[in-house]
Amino acid sequence: MDLVELISLQSKIVSNSSLPVLITSIASYRGKPIINDFFAIRIAGLNSKFRPDTENDISLEDGTIIGTLCIKPLNSILEYSFITEAKYISYLNDVSVSQFHSNDFLLQNSYALIKHSYIQLYYENFYDTAPLWGGFFHNRRSVPILGKENHPTQIIAVKEISYPSDIHRITAIRAILEPFTFERFLKKYHQIELLSDLDVVNRIRRLKKDLYGIGNLLSEVSSNELNRLKLILKNRIQDYDTLSKDLHKVVVYKDIAEDIFQNFAKSGNPITDNVEFLAIMALSSFDETSIKTIRKKITKEKYEDFICDLAAYWIYRIRCSIAHQKIGEYIISPGQEDFLLFFAEPMIDNLLLQIFKK
Repeated sequence: MDLVELISLQSKIVSNSSLPVLITSIASYRGKPIINDFFAIRIAGLNSKFRPDTENDISLEDGTIIGTLCIKPLNSILEYSFITEAKYISYLNDVSVSQFHSNDFLLQNSYALIKHSYIQLYYENFYDTAPLWGGFFHNRRSVPILGKENHPTQIIAVKEISYPSDIHRITAIRAILEPFTFERFLKKYHQIELLSDLDVVNRIRRLKKDLYGIGNLLSEVSSNELNRLKLILKNRIQDYDTLSKDLHKVVVYKDIAEDIFQNFAKSGNPITDNVEFLAIMALSSFDETSIKTIRKKITKEKYEDFICDLAAYWIYRIRCSIAHQKIGEYIISPGQEDFLLFFAEPMIDNLLLQIFKK
């Protein structure tokens, strides 16, 4: 209820011993209610580390308690015999007038209850930074917007696929449950990344006592992350036609692609010449015949290497553009989510299917 509604019900709330908690006062601060000297600020989201239906002191660094974080029950139902002052003040701020009269004790939101004398201090020093020090936030505008969705029209069950390890199984499930495209791409990238060490162990086993071969292998894989990624793909990709079609979808996002892959290029880029990059972007297909119009002497084997290297470099650069928020790195903005949703994520999804195929 808002201040006006609470004031209108003041005679039924204040000093009413039949209520679960004794309310001694209702005042106002900037047009909002202060109940029993506590000002309630709604929580828009909080860390999963907090248990439902609990209360946590909010204190300053010197130990002074300035309020309470009151977390709603999982089912939003407040048990009458366990309603505390903090829960009831939160309830009064949360409930509508009609719900109040119904005597249904439902708490739909969590609240930070700040003592009256610390309200201004809290707004000036702690409100915006609560995600850093408190594990929660107040402003719903701070919530990343769930952007467009890439709705499937058909689901294809692919046989002969297996998880290389239990960690891959867990990571795949976590990726499915991740609602945000940026973070979901990273979790899918990690599934490929996790194969690197498994590959090294298996290749060392095959080399047995060949110390020279083992030395070369360790030198090869320790050089950089991109090289390891290229090896993973080259050892597993079989369907180059599908991969080339997935890669070609980038032409819709040519400007973003040019920034990520060329203007902020890193070592290992299979297309070092920007003129060649633009020529490839102009192709109607990335199949072998089309690529040969740009790279005249390319053989079938070299074409397959090029497609694998291109896929590895592109998903690596996309990963860096999401994960590395620093000067000198391209940072994909929320407004460019379509690039991930309709190009990068479908590409890495199909790569995973090929990589995990028996």
